[in-house]
Amino acid sequence: MTNQVLILKADDSKAEMHTLESNEDGQPSFKDIYPLINTNIIEIAHGRWVQDGQGCDVELFCDEEALLKANPKINHRASQVRYNLFKLQFGGKDMPDPRLAGDVAVVFPADLKVKIEEPTKSEMVFTDD
Repeated sequence: MTNQVLILKADDSKAEMHTLESNEDGQPSFKDIYPLINTNIIEIAHGRWVQDGQGCDVELFCDEEALLKANPKINHRASQVRYNLFKLQFGGKDMPDPRLAGDVAVVFPADLKVKIEEPTKSEMVFTDD
């Protein structure tokens, strides 16, 4: 089984889609993600990818030490994915800070096929094939 993994760079450069083999837990290996987000310590956060009225819960593989690095950069696109989940959970009241820093890997569920269409803020299309 494989996972579609979208790399969202903190510098807002074009997102990169990767197809990575899944471990027995259904997630890609940290060792495969480390070089893609330029880290050696990963923290898993949760988010919700929403596009064209459809949404799915995703895992966000983040650099655990991103805020400790010199001049940390907020990843606006990954923060939006996390905000989408918090908005659903908290309804906009008393929600935790959704901001994430550094490059982030968005790990889609293994049974979901995803593709990039255009390099815009809404880059993904959910497909059935």
